Amino acid sequence: MISLNDIFKAAMQVEAIGEAFYRKYAEISDSPEIKKTFDFLAGREKTHYQKFQDWLSVLKPEELEKGISQDNRPYLSKTINESIFSEERKPENLLKKVKTMRDALETALELENGSIDYYEKMKQEVSPEVGKEIGKIIAEEETHAQTITGMLDNIP
Repeated sequence: MISLNDIFKAAMQVEAIGEAFYRKYAEISDSPEIKKTFDFLAGREKTHYQKFQDWLSVLKPEELEKGISQDNRPYLSKTINESIFSEERKPENLLKKVKTMRDALETALELENGSIDYYEKMKQEVSPEVGKEIGKIIAEEETHAQTITGMLDNIP
């Protein structure tokens, strides 16, 4: 059974993957714009990670052990087991498939959109107060996706 605790830990992993990918690609990129943008995004991912970690520390144990609704269980279970914690999602493996700036931006966009989808489902499983805060993270991730899309649109 997947619990609220599991989906928060997976959310932390989503943010850790994004932060590591952004930092590592910023280090090797020749583009000042990519370096600046990816360094910024890495910092935001780190902040999101901390928020999820903070929620884990303040939610009551009985709340964290609560099972996930039948409606969301298949999606969350599959996403956690086959995507978030998969070998191909490790930052070093993501970087292996990146050959161009476009590849890096497309991978970044995939990471942002994946986190948005996951957090939308996650939001349905938490209290309204926590859901409101997750909604703020979703809005920020959507802004990140828009920024990355804008950069992709400017690559010839």
